[in-house]
Amino acid sequence: GPDADPPPPFRPSFHHQFLRASMDAMMAMLISVLAFGAAPTEATIPQASENWHGETVQDLHREYYNIFRKGNRNAASHLWSTFLLQRSSQMNEMELRYMFSGFCAVSGSPVRPSDYTRYKMTLDTVSGDTLRGFTYFCCWPCVCDTQDFIRVDTKNVTTADNVEHQMHFLVIGNPCEGDTDRIPYQAPEVICHGKKLEGAIMSDNGFVIISMFFPYDEELKAQDEIMFADHCQERVKMGYNSGMGEIFRQVAGIRPLVTRTHTGELCAVSGTSRKQNTDLKLGFEAGNDSEIEGVDSPTCSVDTVEEG
Repeated sequence: GPDADPPPPFRPSFHHQFLRASMDAMMAMLISVLAFGAAPTEATIPQASENWHGETVQDLHREYYNIFRKGNRNAASHLWSTFLLQRSSQMNEMELRYMFSGFCAVSGSPVRPSDYTRYKMTLDTVSGDTLRGFTYFCCWPCVCDTQDFIRVDTKNVTTADNVEHQMHFLVIGNPCEGDTDRIPYQAPEVICHGKKLEGAIMSDNGFVIISMFFPYDEELKAQDEIMFADHCQERVKMGYNSGMGEIFRQVAGIRPLVTRTHTGELCAVSGTSRKQNTDLKLGFEAGNDSEIEGVDSPTCSVDTVEEG
């Protein structure tokens, strides 16, 4: 159903373990980064005026009905993201990243971060590259939907220490820029005002932020997306009758972000910056610096994209 059952009490010990295990990966994000081209979105994220005193993901989950005013989180993870990003100035970097591990990017379900809900994935970026990192899901079918529709982009975020961090986020195309009649009634929080998606914060290249893409850390245990390859194929045959079914896929499929040619080669989403930041990619994935310069990727065009 649309309403998620309250999760069991949160174990503070995992909170502390998460922060300690993430520290090395966070340090990797301090390397110099290459900025994307002119962004068709606000550079500064508006901050909430009221103070929020959340310390654990359990506290985030208690905000459910303040975040989802219609009580339905189907295909509306962008509202979780916006709630946190508008309070980024009240948290340090690790606290903010920790909070983003508290919900599923695909279903919008509240999630308790653990080795079981953490998934290792390699995803296409909107600039025509690939990036390995972690996501948090409620269940394995979300792996399939992520592979099909979710890409990675960046956004600068200012934290409590008044430092601006370039972070990676999971993004989808803006459904309000397509045929809005295709938005299913089961996703009542996906509301368009013209071409603007209500409550959404857009990435550097103007796509809907639905969650964070976490830096890869080989010391953290996670479920590997490769484990679910056969399951995803079977799910296609069964008509996506597991997980969130067609709801998320219908919303994300209105304005899909194409990053592959018909031959499977990487290409940048049309209209985005095409410069790959190799330094940032290596630092994000392996925690080491590199002096390799970025390279240009071809731009996806109508003639090169896969059909369907």
